[in-house]
Amino acid sequence: MAVSHIVLNPSVAAKLEALARKRELAPDAVANEVIEEGLAAIEERQFWEERRAGASVERGLAALRSAGMGKAPDPGDELPEDLQYLIHER
Repeated sequence: MAVSHIVLNPSVAAKLEALARKRELAPDAVANEVIEEGLAAIEERQFWEERRAGASVERGLAALRSAGMGKAPDPGDELPEDLQYLIHER
């Protein structure tokens, strides 16, 4: 599908033109980039909404337990001394 003409709100058009001038690009190139980034953000939000909808606290905790939650780290996986404060005893 080809969209050959999009009518922008005047304030959006002004921002787009200012950004195009600052980046020394054609307004169409900047518009394409902005639209691509916006679509990517929407797709990412939808991905995480779908993941959240199928999420289960019980399954998540089971996965952590099977991965060794609560066990000592393997040699070499310990936190450096300056980050030890991040460990919270429960």
